[in-house]
Formats: sequence, structure tokens, C-alpha cells
Amino acid sequence: WSFDRFHEKADHIYRIINDRYQNGKRVQIGAITYPAVGPLMDEEYPEVVNHTRILFQGSTILQKEKEMLRLEGSYFVDNEFLDLFSFELLAGDRTTALREPRQVVLTEKVARHFFDITNNNYDIALGQNIQLNQDDQPYRVTGILADMPDNSLLQPDILGSYATLKLYMGAAVEQSLEWSDFYHYLEIQPGTDIAALEQKLEDFSERHFKGEEVSGAEEHFYLQPLKEAHLHSLDLEYEIGEVGSSRAVWALLAIALFILALAWVNYINLSSVRAIERAKEVGIRRVVGARRGQLVRQFLTEATLANLISLALAGYLTYLIAPLLSSRLGVHLSWQYLLSGDGMQGRLMAGLLLWFLVGILFSGLYPAFLLGRQQTALVLKGQYRQSEGSKRLRKGLVVFQFAASIALVSVTWVVFQQVRFMTHQALGVNIDQVLRVSQPEQTNWDSTYIERVQSFKDELVSHPDIKAVTASSRVPGERMGRIFGIERQGLEGQSFSSNFIDVDHDYAETYGLKTVAGRDLRAADHNIAWPLIENVAINESAAEQLGFEKPEDAIGAVLRFGEKDWTVVGVLQDYHQMSFHHAIEPIVFLPVYHNHEPFSVRISGINADRAIEHLAAAYARFYPGNLLEYEFLDEQVQNLYEADQRFGKTLLFFTVLAILIACLGLFGLASYMAFLRTKEVGIRKVLGASVLGIVSLLSKDFVRLVGWAAMIATPLAWLGGRLWLRDFAYRIDLPWWVFFASGGIAIAIALLTVSYQAARAALGNPVEALRSE
Repeated sequence: WSFDRFHEKADHIYRIINDRYQNGKRVQIGAITYPAVGPLMDEEYPEVVNHTRILFQGSTILQKEKEMLRLEGSYFVDNEFLDLFSFELLAGDRTTALREPRQVVLTEKVARHFFDITNNNYDIALGQNIQLNQDDQPYRVTGILADMPDNSLLQPDILGSYATLKLYMGAAVEQSLEWSDFYHYLEIQPGTDIAALEQKLEDFSERHFKGEEVSGAEEHFYLQPLKEAHLHSLDLEYEIGEVGSSRAVWALLAIALFILALAWVNYINLSSVRAIERAKEVGIRRVVGARRGQLVRQFLTEATLANLISLALAGYLTYLIAPLLSSRLGVHLSWQYLLSGDGMQGRLMAGLLLWFLVGILFSGLYPAFLLGRQQTALVLKGQYRQSEGSKRLRKGLVVFQFAASIALVSVTWVVFQQVRFMTHQALGVNIDQVLRVSQPEQTNWDSTYIERVQSFKDELVSHPDIKAVTASSRVPGERMGRIFGIERQGLEGQSFSSNFIDVDHDYAETYGLKTVAGRDLRAADHNIAWPLIENVAINESAAEQLGFEKPEDAIGAVLRFGEKDWTVVGVLQDYHQMSFHHAIEPIVFLPVYHNHEPFSVRISGINADRAIEHLAAAYARFYPGNLLEYEFLDEQVQNLYEADQRFGKTLLFFTVLAILIACLGLFGLASYMAFLRTKEVGIRKVLGASVLGIVSLLSKDFVRLVGWAAMIATPLAWLGGRLWLRDFAYRIDLPWWVFFASGGIAIAIALLTVSYQAARAALGNPVEALRSE
């Protein structure tokens, strides 16, 4: 919740979300749109005060003399960026730092890497020259930003001026309504009715995007508040940063409150136990003149002290275990993090105060009410009377505790099984022992580029431990680009959209993709631009979308995109390009080489080190001045499920905590019940009852309560599992036995917990038991 709230204008900053429809069906909802959209809205609507655009460049090599550094957060932004966003500027002028071409603003860590900064004197970096990628013209450092806060969706390492894009790319980056790669942020006039402004944007779409005439899709726009971007963007494509799930946050918050309630239940139940011990004390106080209100104040004071001590201990434990949880769960936890952002301090303190007061009332009033109802004369004689209502309340609290615990156990099992399913399920593409090698940023882009790429590949596969090499715009696990307005010859007037990947002719072989119809792409099919290619391949889903009953029917079909016709020469098998959150989608494989494509290198698992050594030597020879960076592709794909694994670990932590708290409460309650039946146990032992029989007698009521808890928890757990699984296009079935197993585990734990106290009572001396009353 604290994400992006630290910006001074956070309440008035919105970003433009682009909805695209084709043939009346939504085909894409993304955080990116066309470069002209923001300036046009700023110009046409008085509600828009200011705007800035961001072109996310991703990987960039920064170089000063012989020192090189690859950065993953490279943004080109309008000069207004530093006006809209309140990132701390350590050096430079906010109003001019990004006004001119070839100006860059570095973050603190990047500046320290390249410049000798002492005593936080960042001005020393201003005016220095630095190189970006293969550009032979230097860029001038005009500002230094403090490192980005962890609770910022935007995480730039370097900001380049938008004027640089204009210099190199011309009017397209200012006026284009066809190049959809830009993020737009608007500053909206305070007091603006956002719903009314979004309604006006429908007219904007009608005027600037006339159906299929511009991009092959109907364009719709709406505004997303900056403060909601982090937790409400899971359905958006092409997100600029790592986003979270509001549903997961609410779920964990609900679980935390459940656990807090479990602790209060324990306090109430244990207060019932202590009430027996304190009955005479209360009776004596009443005899000497204590009024009911005074007794209530006494118990509330005790509850206040107990909750204060608990609050202090909770804060201290949070301080101690936050680093451990951060490393285990993969999230950043600190008090500074929790308290950052506009209004977060007040919200946190108000929440703590609210639950502190609720805790005092629940845990203080009940014991006071319980003891206040007792007759003084009976209490002084040692006779403590339990009402039926008190008994039902205690039983209900036990049922609540174990119902919550059983539900958590079941849902945790579902989460871990789904994650296991996703991480072990075949993708339909072979990514074992495949290295994703970073694209060379510094290389000449000319007509000989394809020959150089092929020579590099030939050099690699000449080594016996390198099996195959391919270059492609995306590798499995990475989101693809999308094209709109594809028409199939013979179905004029009906357009389609599809994902696309630029590939070379070794793509299918390297990844073990089967050609189900036609042929694979060949070297002769390749060129350096879309308008120059003649042949393409598609996957099975694309063939089905285009209306072909069988993949074989698609061979020879002509697809028109813009003014260009492409002939389908092959149909490749379907596979999972993205995680199992997403369904398999249509893909067009375009035989196009670009100078920013990563290589995929399949190596032998036996002599991997030798293969990597050969790769490094060849890379240095063919692409001098570039940093070689690589990672195993299967590890990259596994990272797609990192958020799910974090959620599972967090849920497991809460589940274990809930079970522990429930067992502690049950242990105390079992002790209480055993104490109440001390005389009965003694008489039964004198009359010949066995230890096992007494244990069974004292335990069966608790086991029955846990059984009721399991019956209540099962439908709740089933519903919770279904709700969580609906985010996945491919998911496990919910087997009935897991819910019974969770209930059985809970019953077993409860039985062990209660049996200990029951056994102690059963093994006690019956003479002492009879003497106790």
C-alpha cells in the first residue's frame, strides 16, 4: 500500500491504460500506448495539467573509458518527468536536466560506479561524458538521483532525455499513433471528476483512432491512479516494473487478523481457567465493598497491561525477524518501509490503536463479566458455577480456532501443489541446458549483420559441447510483442491479432519444437526488416484462430499485414511461452534479425564449463566491447513463479503459527477441564477405571469439537482454493481427500495435545484428587 505514495503529487498523477478490441473482443489491455497520446490529451483537455512519457529501453551498456556496466533500468523520459515525480535529486537542476539531446541523469549507485565521489559530493559527476551502447557520440551527465525507494514501481538506473529520441528517430516519437511502446503519466487538476474525464476519452478515441484504419484495433483509454498501479495491474501487459496482488495482500491481512483473533481466543479461554483461581479473590473484594465497576476496571487494567506488553514484544520481534523474513520470503520488510509514503504513518498507528483497543475490550470484559455473575457466598465456599452460555462460548471458540487452522492447512496445500504443478509441468519446449546470452549492444547494424550472426553461430556449434544456437527477439518465459490487423486472404474484412517473435531458422531445432505441418523456416527466408520478408511460420493456435480446421490447411495461406503479404510455410506445435497463469496464444514466427536479440545456446550437460569458456572467447571476438552476460533459461522460467512461491511460504508461516496458537489454547483449556473434573477422575479410578478409559473420557469432547471445526472449514477451504486457482489458465483439480486429510491432521494434533493433560489427570493419585474438594 505504501507504493508510490511518497511523491508530492501522488494524489493527482494517473497513468494511461490502453484497451484494445478487435472484432468486438478485447485482445489486449496494456500499460503502454502510442507516443502522441499523452501530448494530445494535455493539449485537448484542460483537466490535464502536465504529462510525461517513458520509453523503457531495458538493457543498456554504459561505458566510460574502459569501464563498462550493464543496466536493466534504462528510461528515456520527457523533461517534465522530474517535475511530476518527487525522486530526490542529489545534484543538477530539475527543470533543465533532461531538456536537451544526449543528456542523462544517473542514479546514485551508477554514479558511484563511474566517478570518484567522496563526501557525497555528486556535483563532481555533472558535465562528465559517458557512452551509451554503440552510440559514438558522448552523453553528458546533468543530474544524479538518489537510489530508487523499494516501494517505487518505477526503478530507473539511468534517465535519458526524450529530446535524444527526437534527434535519432524524428517525428515518429512525437506524433506516431502506430508505435505502441510508451508509458504515459498525466498530472490531473485537483478536484477533477475522473469518471467524467474518462468518458471524454471515448470521444478522443473516436477522433484519433477510427476503428481499424490506424492499427487494426479499436482503441479505448482509461486512467489508473498512480497509487493503485502496484497492486491493481496484474491483468496489464507490458508492465514497467514488478507489481503485486491486492487480493494476496487482503488475503494475508485477513489471515493476520484471524491469527490475532486466535490469540485473543486463547486469552479469553485461559482467563476462564484463571477465573477459578481468582474466584475467592473477587468474592473477598466484593465482601469488603468493591463495586462491579471497580472489578471491571481492574480487569481492563490488567488486560491493558497485557496488551501493552504484547504490543511492545510484537514490535521488538518484528524488528528482529524482519531481516530473516525478508531473505526467506523475498520481500523487503522494515519499519522505514512500512512508515514511508503519504499517510502511511497515520494509517499504521490508527490500525494498531484500533486493534489494541479491541483486544483490551475482548480480553478484559469477558473475565470481568464471568466473575461478576458469580454469587459471593458460593464463591467464598469454593463453589464455582458455570453457565451453559459460558460452556457454549468456550466450545465455540475452540471450533473457531481449529476451523481457521484447518482451512489454512488446506489452502496452503493447494498453493504448494499448484506451484509444484507449474514448476514440474512440461512447457512443450525444451529449455534444459539452454543459456540465454545477452544481446550485443555495441555492434554495427548494416547489411552484413546477418552474415556476422551466422558466422558467430557457426563458431559456437563447431565446439563439441555446444549443440545448437539460435537468435530470437524473445525466449521462452518472456512476453512477446503483438501485431494487429492481420488479414487472411479469402477472408477480407475480418482482421486478427497475434503475438509475434522474430526468430532465425534454428529456433525450432534449438528448442525442440516439432513442425506439425509444412516446413521449418530456412536461412533464405531471413531479412533485416518485416517489409522484406516473404515467408512466415505460425503455431497451432494461430492456425485455429485463422479458421483452419487442420494445421495442414494453413500451408500456403497468405496473410496480409499492412501493405505486405506473408506466406505461411510451416505450422509449429503449441507450447507455453509464458507461465501457466496464461493460456497458450497464437504466435507468428517472423524470420527477421534485429541487433538487439539475445542468443539461446544449448550446451552439453557434461562439459558445461568448457562450452561456456568457448562461448566467452567467441563472443569477445565477434562482439568486442560488449559484456557477456548469461543465465540458464530454466532458472529464468522458474522465476516466473517467484511471487507464487513467496505467497506459499508466507501462507505456510501463518499456518504453522495458527496451529501453534490453537494448540496452546487447547492445551490450556484441556488443563482447565481436567481441573474441573479432578474429583470425578478420582472416583472413577477408585471404582476401577483404566487410564485409557479416563483419557478417552477427557479427550472425546475436544475431538468432537475439532471434528465440527473440520466440517465448517472444508467448504471454506474449498472456496478459498478455487478463488486462488482462478488466476491460472492451467491448474490442478481440487481432490476431496485433501480437505479430509487436513481435518484428520488437525484431529490428530488436537488429540495429542489433549491427551497429555488427560494422561496427567488419569495418572494422578486418586486420594489427592478426592482431597482436592
